[in-house]
Amino acid sequence: MGIYREFANFYDFLMKDAPYEQWLKVLDKAIEEKPLRIADIGCGTGTLCMKLAANGHQIWGIDISDEMLTIAEEKRLQLSLPIRRRVNYLLEDMTQLQLPEPMDICYSFCDSMNYLPSIADLDVTFNKIYNNLKPGGLFIFDLLALAKMEHQLHDLKNFEVADDVICIWHNHFDKQLSELHYDVTLMTKEQKNKYLRHDEYHIQKGYTIEDVRGLLNKNGFEISMEFADFNLEKNIEEATDRYFWVVKKVSP
Repeated sequence: MGIYREFANFYDFLMKDAPYEQWLKVLDKAIEEKPLRIADIGCGTGTLCMKLAANGHQIWGIDISDEMLTIAEEKRLQLSLPIRRRVNYLLEDMTQLQLPEPMDICYSFCDSMNYLPSIADLDVTFNKIYNNLKPGGLFIFDLLALAKMEHQLHDLKNFEVADDVICIWHNHFDKQLSELHYDVTLMTKEQKNKYLRHDEYHIQKGYTIEDVRGLLNKNGFEISMEFADFNLEKNIEEATDRYFWVVKKVSP
């Protein structure tokens, strides 16, 4: 079973209630001027990329899923020509990130960093992002909190229905490995009363606040802000739902 293959075709439907405007507000706090060169690490179908391009920024969307980027490109082609020209997509693994030029800002939202399977992968990714930023550039990212994985998402069952698709998923949290496992089943309608089944299996890794701080420091980042749950005034704590960091590349 692959990841974000058939699922990519229904990603926007399943993310219809995602807090995109709140993620944009987080970015707005860091963006003091424009246009900037910005990279979206784990861009999915490009929703945030297009919103930022509409605000005048030059955007590079990075994703490991060819299927997700195919949909992102279809959406890009529907934009007006001036905005379309400001959006670029690259098929890359974030652990091997190589951007065409140094960025003013790199960001990664919607649990993308939780898909890195080990602390070694998180370490390598932080290093790659650092090397792809301009001196003084910012890296802004979120992580799904361990407490939410264990206490809110464990053994959670979800069921989504649309005219031509049924999506069922069941979560299981492995406390020993600090991993949240998702079994996802998509039933896509082929003809009347006939559905085709697709299965995917997703794993998200949970990281402690101290592990993240340690790796940021190791890779040369200076922490500018830490906060929780989209609230700049909320202190980062293990019991929150989502961690946020704004960190700066400090030149040696």
